[in-house]
Amino acid sequence: MDELNSYIGSYIAKKSCSLSSLSRETGVNYTTIKRIYSNEVTEPEFTNVLQLITFLCTNQEAMSFLRKYYPKQSHCFTELNKDYKISDHIINEQLVDPFGFLLIHMGFAKSGMTRSTVTNKIGSSGLEKLEELLNLGILEEINGRIKTVTDFKCANIDVMLEKHKLALRYFKKSFLGDKKSLIAFQVDGFSEWGLEQIYEIEKKKIASVAEIMKDPKGKGDNVAFVGTLFNRIEEAY
Repeated sequence: MDELNSYIGSYIAKKSCSLSSLSRETGVNYTTIKRIYSNEVTEPEFTNVLQLITFLCTNQEAMSFLRKYYPKQSHCFTELNKDYKISDHIINEQLVDPFGFLLIHMGFAKSGMTRSTVTNKIGSSGLEKLEELLNLGILEEINGRIKTVTDFKCANIDVMLEKHKLALRYFKKSFLGDKKSLIAFQVDGFSEWGLEQIYEIEKKKIASVAEIMKDPKGKGDNVAFVGTLFNRIEEAY
């Protein structure tokens, strides 16, 4: 994959760094990066490519690359915000930490949160994690209000799956039935046509939620988890 090799080569030349440094920054195994860079692998695993391309490129370049080489997967990443200066590896570590997960997402509220909110909802352990996130630059505090610095997009499949597990851990059943919460789980034997129809429905749902998130009318202080899981069981183990 010459285009990816070019991005890797440009990065290590510009930064005067090594492939091992790139491995530490992205969380992608050193041997994997070395094999990709030396053209030992013609079709690298998508999750590894995704972590590399979103680190090495601008948002526009990353999306163009995904649409070109991975058109079927690219719809899941309608936007990959590259404005933040914190490495993906550091952010991902915090997103899979139970307190980090809560605080980062609480910080997406339009008016942010306060230390008192954190203490009431999580306790003293939450305050310790809050200070860590502030020091890392993932959260920022202005006039007593704390917000997540930027609406970064997670591009790591394993982290996405872990976020789903944490969302289930904090699922509030009392919200069911009043348009604040919804849960459904359906399993059946489907034809290829049936799978394709479900795939298209879920893809449209992802796009629709993304549009709501961009609309100023959709912004507020009600932070909510919205996710999609769809997988053939016989290929899931």
